[in-house]
Amino acid sequence: MSLETYKYDEGDGIDLTFVTGLADVAYSFGPVGVQLGIGRSVNTDYSQDWLRTDAANSFMFHIYHDLSEQTRIGLMLGDDTYEDDDFTYGLEVLHSFGRAEVEARIARFDSEIEPARLFEIFGRFDATEALNLRAGYQRVNYEGGFGYFEYTSIGASYEVVPGLDLYANLGRTMNDFGTPVDRYDGREIAIGATWRFGGAERSDRMFNYNPFF
Repeated sequence: MSLETYKYDEGDGIDLTFVTGLADVAYSFGPVGVQLGIGRSVNTDYSQDWLRTDAANSFMFHIYHDLSEQTRIGLMLGDDTYEDDDFTYGLEVLHSFGRAEVEARIARFDSEIEPARLFEIFGRFDATEALNLRAGYQRVNYEGGFGYFEYTSIGASYEVVPGLDLYANLGRTMNDFGTPVDRYDGREIAIGATWRFGGAERSDRMFNYNPFF
C-alpha cells in the first residue's frame, strides 16, 4: 500500500496538487501468479479553476511468470474513470541483480479521447539495508499528432521501521503538443509512504505501476 502527495508546477501560475493512494495484492501459484491493484487520485489544490480535475479511480490486473529468481515477466490490463471506456494493456518485466532492480513496461492507452502509447523504466539501488536510491523515465506518445508527455525523476526512500518506507521524488516534466509554442516544461515534487505486508522479500517482487501519470 502507498499514500502519496505530489505537486505539479509548470510556472506562470499553473500548478496542481494531488493525493494518490494505491493498494496491490499478489499471489503466486508456483512460478505463475496474479496481482490486483486499485487506486484513487484526488485533486486537492489548483491555481486556477479551469485546472481542477475530478477524482479518478483505477483498477489493474497483472498475470506474471517467474522465469527465474531474478526475472519476472507480466501482462497487464487496466481500467480507470478519468475518461469513459479508457483501457490500458501492455507487457512488463522486473529484473533484479545484486543490490539493484529494474522495472520496465510498454503499454497502450485504448481511449476514444486520448489514445496513446506508454514506455517507462525505473531503477532502484539499495545503498544500505534501509536506504535505497531510485530513478525513472516515462514517456507517453499521443496518437494523431498530438505530441507527447515526458517525465524524468530521481528519488530516495528510507525504511523507518520494518515494512514502512518514507520516500521523496523530484521530477521534470515536458508536455509537447507539436510546436515550440505548445511545449511546456514543469517540475513535480512527490513525498509518500509505502507499507509492505507478507515479508519484504515477497513484496519487493511486485510490479509498481502508477496509473495516474
